[in-house]
Amino acid sequence: MLFNNENLYELDAIPVVGLDGTLFLNNDGNNELKQHFCKDYENSFNEINFRLSYNSKKEYCEKRGIVYKFYVIPDKSVICKNLLPVTPAILKRNVDKIKDLTLDFKDLLDSKDYLKLDSHLNQEGALKISAEIMHDIKPEVTSEMYYKSLLENLIVMKRLCEGDIAKNLKSEETIEELITEYKYLFTEILPIKEEFKKVKKRKSHNFYNLDSFTDLKVLVLRDSTYLRFMNMFNMFFRHVFTYWDHWMFNKKLIEWYKPDLLIEIRTERFLEKMTYELV
Repeated sequence: MLFNNENLYELDAIPVVGLDGTLFLNNDGNNELKQHFCKDYENSFNEINFRLSYNSKKEYCEKRGIVYKFYVIPDKSVICKNLLPVTPAILKRNVDKIKDLTLDFKDLLDSKDYLKLDSHLNQEGALKISAEIMHDIKPEVTSEMYYKSLLENLIVMKRLCEGDIAKNLKSEETIEELITEYKYLFTEILPIKEEFKKVKKRKSHNFYNLDSFTDLKVLVLRDSTYLRFMNMFNMFFRHVFTYWDHWMFNKKLIEWYKPDLLIEIRTERFLEKMTYELV
């Protein structure tokens, strides 16, 4: 069966069950499946506005001696499209329009790098991407060496996880999968100025690691996907402040924290309805 417009628009439930019981988002707020696989779906991502916003934030940072980076984490449906319950006829990606501004990690990942019951990648996938990001920031060390160092310093743990999509299934029983986590336990938690402690209900984090790979101080503007990267970033950077910004470029936070780098790390589907800020 082809993955056509009628198939998608007939599906009202948020979870779509794919092959091997893999769950995908359908009618989520960002229309992940529609934006990638529906021919007549008009994507709302605006390349011109993105470039204006990107250049505005980059210029703001550079004037203050801050390196600005923007990274996009590929959607589960893009990497795991072979597990969809139907065969995609096309693949559309907003990120294809801005490949000169951000790295595309698509060819780095496969379906084993994503959680079965969740919309996000797993920590094995985050390890691969983290090594590439580290190499992008400090290219004198190869991504392979960064990957090896991460594995040598992280503690492997297993736990059961329900998954954000599984929570939407109409089931009386909790459905869980066994996942692998990579923990780094030698990070100091620092206090946070009251006005930056959270955005809406999303808490900020302020970490410090005296034994980090570098002495860099980074501000991470993030969404839900960053939780998979937190331990890797805490190993690489001396000082990490994470801020779930909801696309709000908080200049007061930047002036207070004074980072060496400002990194935006975004789930691909969220580009569809992003805010294009000019600063």
